[in-house]
Order: sequence, then structure tokens, then C-alpha cells
Amino acid sequence: MHNEHKEIDYLIEKAISYGFASRESIKGCTDEQIEELQNQNKDILLPGDYVYFMKKAGGYPFKYFSVELDIRSAICAVDIAEEFVEEAPDFDLSQKLFIGNYKFDVIFFFKKGSSALYSFDEVEEEKAGDSFTSFLYSKIESFKKDMDGAERLKRKMEN
Repeated sequence: MHNEHKEIDYLIEKAISYGFASRESIKGCTDEQIEELQNQNKDILLPGDYVYFMKKAGGYPFKYFSVELDIRSAICAVDIAEEFVEEAPDFDLSQKLFIGNYKFDVIFFFKKGSSALYSFDEVEEEKAGDSFTSFLYSKIESFKKDMDGAERLKRKMEN
């Protein structure tokens, strides 16, 4: 098993342990679905760690998670990107393969020649992670921190 696969497996287990999903609820997507996504821009190969994640959890990843990482969101992300161009006409859709969004305000994509994941929020484009794995790790930890903070605030308000 590749190292990147072990890291993705670890992150899926971490998400389960944090309560973002149950082992039973996580579903992988099919090769055909991944191919449909890949066909949106054949010039850009999906990175191996992303493909592995999608096969393990892309059909239905984490129920309680703010970033849309499922295959349906990935396939529709190009439509959201096209809407962004209306607000930000300088944003170039070519040489990008869109894979998801955050509350329809931020889109995520891979660029040709890079395994890094990028984001765009109608204002600026930036690197979201050096890889999909590093992005997923940071989002899981960030979301857990937010959940813990909300729980502490709730307990404080109850007292």
C-alpha cells in the first residue's frame, strides 16, 4: 500500500473518531464516477491520493463536515466555477479541474502540472494544500477545533 493511501485511511479513521461520520455511512464512489469527473478536463490527471480518497469515501464521505467532498459535488463544481466567472471575469477556468466547494462560496480545484489543491473565493486564488492529503488533514483538524469550541460555548451558555 502506498504511503499516501495509508495517510488517507488514517484521516478517514480520524474523521470517524471525531464523529464526522460513522464507518457504516462512508461510501466510496465508482470508477465510472471518477472517470466522469476526470473527463471534465482530460489534460489534468487527478492526483493518486485524491482518487484513493474518492474510491474509499467519495460516494458519501463525512456527514458532519462543511467542505463538500463527495462525487456529486465534484462533478457539479465546474458549474459553480462558471457562476464565479460572472463575478470575477478574470478567473480563468482553463487548465483547472474542479472537485468541490465550501458552502458555494469557495471552490476547490487541481491545476495542470501540480498535485497541490487550490481554492478560489470570487476574489483570490490560493493554494489550499500542498496535496489533497494535506488539505484534508488541515480541514479535519480545523473543523474539529471549531466543533470543540462550539461545544465549550454551548456548555458555558447552559451554566
